[in-house]
Amino acid sequence: MKSISSPSYTVKLFEDSKEEDFINALEIYSEEIPSELRTSPNEIIYWLDSYSKNFDDELLIFGFYEGNKIIGFSQCVYFKKERFITIDYFVVSSKYRGHHTFQMIVALLKEFLKTYKYEYNFIITEIAIENRSLQQLLKMNSFGEIHSKFFQPYLGINNHDSLVEAKLLYFPAEKDKTIKKETYEMIVRTIYYKHYIRWYSVFLSKKELKKYKKTIDDLEKKIFDKLNTNINISGGKKSINDYSEFNVHKEIKQTTLILSIIFIFALMTLLLGKYFEMTLSQISTFILINTSMYFLIYSLVSKQGIEQFKLLTKFFGKVK
Repeated sequence: MKSISSPSYTVKLFEDSKEEDFINALEIYSEEIPSELRTSPNEIIYWLDSYSKNFDDELLIFGFYEGNKIIGFSQCVYFKKERFITIDYFVVSSKYRGHHTFQMIVALLKEFLKTYKYEYNFIITEIAIENRSLQQLLKMNSFGEIHSKFFQPYLGINNHDSLVEAKLLYFPAEKDKTIKKETYEMIVRTIYYKHYIRWYSVFLSKKELKKYKKTIDDLEKKIFDKLNTNINISGGKKSINDYSEFNVHKEIKQTTLILSIIFIFALMTLLLGKYFEMTLSQISTFILINTSMYFLIYSLVSKQGIEQFKLLTKFFGKVK
């Protein structure tokens, strides 16, 4: 099982539809994504079990956890030859949003891709042009906006409301940059032909698939018409929440260091208490007061003090 954790959150890769919590993650996806923008859950189940048997590229289906509770879902595709990842869906249950949950999980997902050696040049995601709140959220996490025309194709042959004008967001793009026309054409063709047509090829009849391909061809022509030689990307912003850019191993080391300091301090207090014949109640009170003073003084001289105190509290909450 491939997964990565911080003291509060976990990102887990589902490798088949029988894995624990996969159906629960899929239910969150179904509840949170509008029907006209939702891929059929049955299709997702089919491809989760079949994708690797048919293609060299990888379908990545993730579950997001807070503690042991499943709180979100993501569907991505890793195009190995083209060396980029596309994010189809990234969903956190509305019950668990807030407290920078989105940023925390984005940071963990980046760490997951790095840990498991997914070599990519960039990440792309399609966002409906009306969905400005999600665009802003992604731009606050180093995604930049590609300034060129794009359309999300039909999700199947009969979901006519799913054809929408969209924006492609590009990571990493903390600063303004450009990509060449050929790069943008490669991105669009890969998404259209190695993702959408590939996806629906097993669910449509030959006649339906031919009609679907015609729609894709027409959209491609519309997108590529009068395409600039260099295409601008307006850079996003590095997350304003430093904690969202944490290094998982560094956090665990920090937590271990804090616990070690407290353990040594508690051991010394017990020895001194025994020497001065203090009661257990007096020793416990002394440890509590001095531990609190440690964090109070540390928070005054270091901005990390409060964050480490919160981290330690969450750590104890997780191991209860």
